[in-house]
Amino acid sequence: MAKNILIVDDEPKVGYFLKESVESLGPDYAVSHVRSAEDALTALARTPYDLVVTDLRMPGLTGLDLIGRVRHEQPFLPAILITAYGSDEVAAAARRLQTTHYFTKPFRIEEFLQAVQDSLEQPAQSLARRLERVTQ
Repeated sequence: MAKNILIVDDEPKVGYFLKESVESLGPDYAVSHVRSAEDALTALARTPYDLVVTDLRMPGLTGLDLIGRVRHEQPFLPAILITAYGSDEVAAAARRLQTTHYFTKPFRIEEFLQAVQDSLEQPAQSLARRLERVTQ
């Protein structure tokens, strides 16, 4: 079954590049792109996603705002934060929101694609660890 990935970036070229890059991993990845956190919240309410990749700075809600809201509805949904405006404060906020990865632009696309794959594997590994603890 394909993994549904939502990419949120207000820059169309960046969103398109990330979408195409993830889709190049193969047919097991179904990727959608929206241009705002508000559109992302609508998409998340309609479609079950396995991963959210969001830019930090966008008009309206920020990527951190989006991840914070997602955590209330879907606390275990993996999220990757990307930004051209990295700082220690942003990194700390990303950690508090339990993002799986945090990238400062520019970044190596190979590292990003590995982070996508790792993020999609983490929920299954986390669930397996929790089940193992319960059965012991």
